[in-house]
Amino acid sequence: MARIRTFTWTSVLTTFCFFAGLIAPVAHAKPPRNKRRVPPTTGLLQVFSVAQGANVEVDGRPLGKTPLSTPLVLRPGSHAVRVWKRGHLEFLETVEIFAGETAELDADLIAVAGMVKVYANVPGAQVLIDGKLAGGIPFDKDIPTGKHRLSVRAKGHASFVQDVEVVAGKWLELQVRLNPSESMASARENEGSVVKQWWFWTIIGAVVVGGAATGLALGLQDGKTVPASPSDVINLQ
Repeated sequence: MARIRTFTWTSVLTTFCFFAGLIAPVAHAKPPRNKRRVPPTTGLLQVFSVAQGANVEVDGRPLGKTPLSTPLVLRPGSHAVRVWKRGHLEFLETVEIFAGETAELDADLIAVAGMVKVYANVPGAQVLIDGKLAGGIPFDKDIPTGKHRLSVRAKGHASFVQDVEVVAGKWLELQVRLNPSESMASARENEGSVVKQWWFWTIIGAVVVGGAATGLALGLQDGKTVPASPSDVINLQ
């Protein structure tokens, strides 16, 4: 009986020491520190648009063109977003940005006009659309879609008139050459000849006057009328 009791206490002691060895490292181990998370201070804005190359502005600042490669990083709060492209109705929207969140915005731009460029060989020429003055050369403006009569005019030149069709969101370029009007062209051509004619008739007039005076002098002798000899008559043919 004594041996059995001794064996029992020895087993208990051994078991206790075994579990104590396992518990001791755990008791002495330091608990892991909790890292403090820094709350985000900015939010993101993604802008989508079917129109390629549209300008994106936030609070009046240009931030890129569509499609944007990355979302825009903005401070929390309200922001005014403007998306625009020539020939399209501009898109205006106010978005609310929250820290740590991503907002999405679909900017649908509607094409309503075409971009028209006109060049001409005469500086200061004027461009008319459907009879109304639209601007001067060089001309670069947005024109409503549809068929229009485009005219280019300049002083002293024949006007250029052509019917064009403007397509929404498309470019239309014209290179116009204005020719001098007929009156100006004829005036330029005759400018030299007119001068020559003036000198010619001046000389002819002087010869005629001189010949007439000579004939008169020859015809008056002693108060009598004497016909001039055939050699004194000036042949004007």
